[in-house]
Amino acid sequence: MANPAPTASRPDRSDGGGPSHADNRTVRVAGEILAVTARDDFLLELGEALGGQFAVHPAEDIGAALAHTHHARQPQILAIDSRAARSVREDVERARAEAPGTPVVVFALLEEEKSVAGALKGAHVLAVLPLPIERRKTAAVLESGLADAAALRAARERATPAAAPASPAGERTADAARAEPLQPESAALSDLAQFGEREAGRGGLIWLWIAIGVAIVALGGALYWLLGSRATPAPAHEPAQSPAAAPAAAPPSAAVPLVKGTVDDLLEKARGAMRDRRYTEPANDSALLYYRSALGSDPASAEARDGLARLANLLAARFDETLAGDHLDDAAAALAALKNAAPGDPRLAHLDGRLLQAQVTRALGEGNLERVNALLRQAQQSAAVPADQLAKWRAELARHQDDARQKHFDDLIAERIRDGHLIEPASDSARYYVGRLKEVAPAAEAQRATHDLTVALLHRARDAALAGRPADADRWVGEARASGMTPADFASYQHELASARQHSVASEAERLAQLARERLRAGALTEPAHDSASDYLTQLHDVMPNSATLPPLQSDLAARLLARAGDEGRAGQGAAMRGDLALARRWGADPAQVAATEQAASRASRPAGTPATAGGEIQLKRTRYVQPEYPDSALDARQAGTVEVEFTVDTRGRPRDAHVVQSNPPKVFDRAAMRAVEAWRYDPVSVNGTPTEVLTRALIRFQLPPK
Repeated sequence: MANPAPTASRPDRSDGGGPSHADNRTVRVAGEILAVTARDDFLLELGEALGGQFAVHPAEDIGAALAHTHHARQPQILAIDSRAARSVREDVERARAEAPGTPVVVFALLEEEKSVAGALKGAHVLAVLPLPIERRKTAAVLESGLADAAALRAARERATPAAAPASPAGERTADAARAEPLQPESAALSDLAQFGEREAGRGGLIWLWIAIGVAIVALGGALYWLLGSRATPAPAHEPAQSPAAAPAAAPPSAAVPLVKGTVDDLLEKARGAMRDRRYTEPANDSALLYYRSALGSDPASAEARDGLARLANLLAARFDETLAGDHLDDAAAALAALKNAAPGDPRLAHLDGRLLQAQVTRALGEGNLERVNALLRQAQQSAAVPADQLAKWRAELARHQDDARQKHFDDLIAERIRDGHLIEPASDSARYYVGRLKEVAPAAEAQRATHDLTVALLHRARDAALAGRPADADRWVGEARASGMTPADFASYQHELASARQHSVASEAERLAQLARERLRAGALTEPAHDSASDYLTQLHDVMPNSATLPPLQSDLAARLLARAGDEGRAGQGAAMRGDLALARRWGADPAQVAATEQAASRASRPAGTPATAGGEIQLKRTRYVQPEYPDSALDARQAGTVEVEFTVDTRGRPRDAHVVQSNPPKVFDRAAMRAVEAWRYDPVSVNGTPTEVLTRALIRFQLPPK
C-alpha cells in the first residue's frame, strides 16, 4: 500500500462516517502494537489511548521490535518514540528494509513534531503523531494502519496458499470431514483477502472497512447456523426453571464434535456416564457428549432431552458452587458446558452476568485494568449486564486508571529525586512529572509531591551553602521558590542550614583537636609547618574559640614548650629558646614560670664570671633610636597599645633574634615595633675585655597624637 507523507495523519474516524473508537458495534481488526521506547509513561499513555483494544508489546530498541515481527501471527504496527531513538530516520529505514509489511508510526513532542516530520521527509511512515498523545486521533490512526496491515497480510496469504492433502478420489472422506471441524471464518477471510487484493491498487481503504464488516457478519451468521440456536434467551432477571418446566433442548451445537452410533447405544453410554459421574469429563467419554450425540441422531428423543436438562441443572449448581468459592476458571468451565448442554436455557444470560461481575471485581482488585476493559466490552456486547451496572464498573475502572496514573507519576517522581534529576532533563525530571501529576491527582497528593521536590531542591541549596558556594545556593533556592516553596519550607531550610553549619563546625573542631593530641604525643610541637600541634591549635581557636577541648590542649602545649625551652637554653640555643618561650606565653604559660625558665637557662649557659643578661647587671647604651611608625589602620581606628619585644644585642651592638613577647592589642602594632627595634644600635658590651652578647627587652608604647 502507499504510505502517506510523514506530516499527514489519517483522519480521525470518530468524528466522521468511519468506525468510531467508542462505538461498540464497530468491527475491530485484531493486531498488536510494537512500542519502541524505554519510557513507562509512553506505554501508559499509549495503552490508555487504545483502551485495551490492542496488545502493546514494549521493545527497548528497533532491533528487538523487528525480531518480534518475525514470529507475528497477526497484523502489527511499529510505534517509535522519537525521544528514545538515536536516529529516527535510521530506525524507520531499517524497519522498511526488514519488515516491509509493517506500518510505522512515529511519536514526537508537540514542539518537535514539525522538525521530526521534516527529518522523515520521503521516508515510509504512516504518520507522525504528537506527544502528549491525543487519544482519539492516535486510536484512529492505529486502527487504520492495522486494517491496512491486515489486508496486506491476507493478500500475501492468498497468493501463497498451503496445499492440502486430498483423497484418491480428490475429495475428503466422510470420516475426515467429521474429524475436521468446520471453520466458517476461513471462507469469509478468503473472500476478504481477494477483495483486499482487488482494492489495494486503488487505495480503497473505505471499501476495505466495509468488506471487513461484511466478512464478520457472514462469520456470525455461519456460527449461528452451526450452533442451531432456535430459542431466544430469557431476560437475565427471570428465575431458573425446574427440569419439568424446562423447554425442549435445541439440537446440540457443532462446536463440540459428536460421536456416531445408534440412539440406544448412545443412551446406554450416557446412562453409564451419569452413574459414574462422568458428566462432562473426559470430553470424549462423558454423559454430555452421549446425550448430545443421541439428540443429534434423534431430535425427538425424550430421554436425551431429559438427560441434557438434568445435566443443565447439575452444571448450574456446579457454577453456583464454584463461583461462591471464587474459583472463577471452574465457574467459567461449568458455564461453557451448560451452554453446550442447553444452548437455549433462559438462565444463561443471568449466569453470564454473575460471572462477568465476579471477573470484573477480581480484575479490579488485582489492578489488571486491561482485563477489566476487555470484560466490559464483552459485557456490553453480550447485554448480560444492566446498563446501570456497566456505568458503575466504568466509573470504577476510571478511578483505578486515575490511581494507576497517579502511582506511576509518584514512582517516577521518587525515582528522579533519588537519581538527582530534579529539573533536568526538561521532559524527564522530577519537576516535569510533578506537573503531570497535578493533571490527574487530587490537590492534596499534588501538594505532597510538590513538597518532596521542594525539599530536594533546598537540600541542594544547603549543600552548596555548606561548601562555600553562595551563588549556587541562591540559584537552588530560586528553583525551589519557582516549584512552589512555602514560607514554612524556607523557614525549615534556614533552620536546617544553621544546624548543619553548627554540626559542621563541631565536627571540624573535633577533628582539629584530635590532630593536635596526636602531634603532642608525637612531640611535633611546632614542626613541621602546617602539621604541628601549634598549627592545629591555632586553627581550632579560629574555628571554635569557645571549644571545651581548647584550654587543656593549650596548657599541655605551653608546658611542653617551657620544658623544651629550658633544654635549648642549657644547650646554648638562645634563639630557639626564646622562640619557644614566646609561644609558651601565647598559649597561656604562667609568666613566672617563663621568667624562671629563662633565668635558669641563662645561668646554665653563661661561662663562669660572665654577668647575667637582661637582668639589669649590665647597662646598655643605645646609640641610634628609630621611632616606630604608627600603623594607618590603627590610627584610623583610633587604637593605642603596647608591644614588648625581646632581642639580643650582638657583639657589634646590633639587635638580632627579635621577637614579640606580648602585645596589646595582639598583632596590631607588632610589625611596626619589630621594624623599629631592628633599626636600633647599641654600644658593644665587653665583660673583662671580652665582647659579650646581651639579652634585653624593650616596651614600646603606641599613643594616639592629640587631635
